[in-house]
Amino acid sequence: MFKVNSPLNDAHIHLADQALIHLAPDILAEHRANGWGASVVNGTCEADWPRVKELARSFPDQVIASYGLHPWFVKERSPNWLDTLSEYLSSQQLCIGECGLDRWIPDHDISEQISVLSPQIALAARDNRPLTLHCIQAWGHLIETLRSQPLPDRGFLVHAFSGSRETAHSLLDLGAYFSYSPYFTHERKASIRELYAGLPLDRLLIETDAPSMAPPAKRAVRHLENNHLSHPANLSLALESLQSIRKEHATDISDQLCDTFLTFFGQN
Repeated sequence: MFKVNSPLNDAHIHLADQALIHLAPDILAEHRANGWGASVVNGTCEADWPRVKELARSFPDQVIASYGLHPWFVKERSPNWLDTLSEYLSSQQLCIGECGLDRWIPDHDISEQISVLSPQIALAARDNRPLTLHCIQAWGHLIETLRSQPLPDRGFLVHAFSGSRETAHSLLDLGAYFSYSPYFTHERKASIRELYAGLPLDRLLIETDAPSMAPPAKRAVRHLENNHLSHPANLSLALESLQSIRKEHATDISDQLCDTFLTFFGQN
């Protein structure tokens, strides 16, 4: 069983990414030495699902496997992608994601993305699995899709949410959780920090999305490859920043993050 007695549980990371996979054993050893908890390792396509599975097998008390087909890779999917995904999920109560909608990418086909997202939501709802969603410039489409079908009873996680306050409240009404990223410490993200300062504390988690979404170089705990990629160690920056923008006591925030992580990602 993964550890949740630490405020530093990463709700969203791509530890199976080619930029991190060779460092994963050392990263997880450092996490263990520092008393950190679990990392939810998200797959994004059929090619990286085996690496996610192997990490979860090798580090069962630190890695929570999550398998999804990300909108960036929708056009690369095989004809049997959904059957393959179902097979990965069949062995135990695993998570679904990262999946979602994205109108920022070139030549996007939002209808095709929805046709791929909907069955993943259905799988999560059927077994009440944790579901992690990605969304960029497609909030209306996402909310419409979520409203059109059953959702997991436990709710769903919108990772690194950066939409409007109105969108956040619409998602909250549907059962959303939101994960705060160290990327939001960039000066230009002041409005996002203000948004997270006002969201319900019991709906918040922290994440890195490493190796993506690097924080500003002057604030980062650690970087990869000339400051362009984020290191998982930056999770502590996410916690520090969230504590600095909230009115609650830092200990209360840390305790609630642990409770929420277990509530959302724990076994039912």
